[in-house]
Amino acid sequence: MVDEKGEAFAPKADYSLDKLADEIGDAIPRMRLSGTFTYMADAQSFQPCGSRFTWPCVGGMDLGEEEGEPLIPFNNEDLQRAYRKAVKNGGDPWIIEAICTMGMGPAMEGDGADEYVFIEQLPQSVERCP
Repeated sequence: MVDEKGEAFAPKADYSLDKLADEIGDAIPRMRLSGTFTYMADAQSFQPCGSRFTWPCVGGMDLGEEEGEPLIPFNNEDLQRAYRKAVKNGGDPWIIEAICTMGMGPAMEGDGADEYVFIEQLPQSVERCP
């Protein structure tokens, strides 16, 4: 960043870009993310490495609109089972690399919808965030 004279300066505003699902709920294309998955008291969340944001998270995807069939064979029970095998205590952070998408899901509290991270296959454990 430079000012009007072309001299470098450190901006105070956050200029990071966040890609969001659109208003009708379309999913963002698949991405490979590393971050921290946490599961406690039936609440699951994912915080990508280097991000200050945490999103609600589930394993698998929504059911197909027409067939009512899972879109992928991996589901939330698979994710929870893998979490329990990977950590010592419920609520402990699990650092993973996962193939996922973002899309809209039911709000964690109240009515409406929230953005969710949908983990599409068994995540791999990693030692730490890059």
